[in-house]
Amino acid sequence: MEITRAAADRLRSLRSDHLRDTGLRVFVTGQGCCSTRYGLAFDPSVAPDDWVTELRGIKLVVSAADMPVAGSVTIDFVDGHAGTGFLVSDPGSKGGCSCRDRRSR
Repeated sequence: MEITRAAADRLRSLRSDHLRDTGLRVFVTGQGCCSTRYGLAFDPSVAPDDWVTELRGIKLVVSAADMPVAGSVTIDFVDGHAGTGFLVSDPGSKGGCSCRDRRSR
C-alpha cells in the first residue's frame, strides 16, 4: 500500500484535531466489470484482525477480509481539469473490461 504526498497532505488538512489519532480505513465497496471500487473513511475503531500501518503520517487501516485486494493500492489526491478528489488505484491490477471483450466477439 502506498499514499502519495499530495494525498497525505490533503488528508491531514481534512482531519480535525479530535480525529488526530483516528485511522483512515481503506475498504472495498464492490467489484465492477472493469475494476474494484474502493472507499475511504476516517474510522476510530480498529478490529483485532485489522492490518494497521502508518505512511507519511497517516494511519491506514484495512480489514483482514479486504487486505488481499486493497493491500496493493496507491492512494493519491488529484486536482485538475477532470475533477478533484482522492484516487485509489491498484497499479498491479490485471483487470480489464469484460463488457468490451464480449462486444468484440
